[in-house]
Amino acid sequence: MQNLRYCILFLSFSLITTKLCGQSKTDAEMIATLHEKAVVESKAYEWLEFLCKKIGNRLSGTPQLMAATYYSKSLMEQLNFDSVWLQPCQVPVWIRGEKEECRIVSSKLGSFELKVLALGNSTGTGQLGVEGEVIIVNSLQELEKMDDSKVKDKIVFFNRPFQESALYTGKAYGSTVDQRVRGPQLAAKKGAVAALVRSVTANRDDEPHTGATNFEDGARQIPCYALGTQSSNLLADLNFKSPVRVYCKSTSKMMGTADGYNVIGQLTGSKYPDEVIIIGGHLDSWDIGEGAHDDGTGCVQSIEVLRLLQSSGYKPQRTIRAILYTNEENGLAGGKAYKAYADVAKEKQMMAIESDSGGHSPQGFFYEAEAGISPEYQQSLKEWKVLLEPYGYQFVPGGSGADVGTLRPLKTFLLGLMPDSQRYFDYHHSSNDTFDKVNRRELELGAAAVASIVFLADKYGLK
Repeated sequence: MQNLRYCILFLSFSLITTKLCGQSKTDAEMIATLHEKAVVESKAYEWLEFLCKKIGNRLSGTPQLMAATYYSKSLMEQLNFDSVWLQPCQVPVWIRGEKEECRIVSSKLGSFELKVLALGNSTGTGQLGVEGEVIIVNSLQELEKMDDSKVKDKIVFFNRPFQESALYTGKAYGSTVDQRVRGPQLAAKKGAVAALVRSVTANRDDEPHTGATNFEDGARQIPCYALGTQSSNLLADLNFKSPVRVYCKSTSKMMGTADGYNVIGQLTGSKYPDEVIIIGGHLDSWDIGEGAHDDGTGCVQSIEVLRLLQSSGYKPQRTIRAILYTNEENGLAGGKAYKAYADVAKEKQMMAIESDSGGHSPQGFFYEAEAGISPEYQQSLKEWKVLLEPYGYQFVPGGSGADVGTLRPLKTFLLGLMPDSQRYFDYHHSSNDTFDKVNRRELELGAAAVASIVFLADKYGLK
């Protein structure tokens, strides 16, 4: 069945390309070559296996992230890219500490253990832990309207579920993640002693999905935790029947800053070396799981894009730069460091593509449609679409990515690889994000998709 599917795909491809002019047909042949080389020659899956299994999770400031940094640099050097270097920055250091504890300690139905993970950048409780009565809210607006006296000394539980009706799960994530990012700070402001946040996932197991939370400098901080889906349902059900008290204990804390590095490799342009096309993912990950889909896949795809173009004999006119960003998860220090470089470099950051939505089957690209950024490039998208449609790729207005998004003020054309999203948030920020969840062929096709659009942008520029 899989072979039949690809036979049909390439038959459709042949029928379309016969209608193109000679120059376009050459482009179509190049894109076909990139895809063939990706699924036949690629070592990206092996690179990812080393990253996940030999190095493991890669939180900022850890020896594992430093090992991944030097492994990636060495890999780029072995591939004989024109230039390879490390771009330094300072990254925040947050440690999880001892395993978290969380349990219901009083209810009419007894006591129950709850499965939690401390949120990134959060403070701990200390050795004694904290205890409080739970109040449940479904939005920040609901909490904002509450009188502070009703929140003081309570544990606030943000229980808004993942938006199951959203067919693209990234949209569901975007409509829910505010309670993790900004909810704990609001709870602290109103006097709560801790915050619990329903994991941002459609998965129905009980693995918590962590992620960063933000507290403003100088603001009161409280312990805060991601709660597994089943634990969230249990807590909500019991609290509906009678008031519930919960005990939490964690020892997480911030530990200053450490040296961090973006890993950068490039093929230097032969005609317009100061016009730059970026492909990027982030090398850091959370300290649970293996950082496979988030974002080991994006990193190895970025390296593979350069290898594909190089091995195809293509000589780029513009500089094509792969950036493995550091500290995307809990600080964005790598993205900010590259933006600071771009501000003073005598270069035009023409286009940037981020791969940070997992390594599933590519379906196309999101492009940022903000006023003044992409309307002038609509003609390029129309022309690329003809060549990429045979592969099932489409262009959809949407977000690009956190790291390349730092280049927005420079009017860089920003895109994000759009893989099939249905399983991504089963793994995202959880212990489920492991190498075995990545399909080799899907990973390779994602790299080919990005290489194709990079080839077209380099050859013709933007219109």
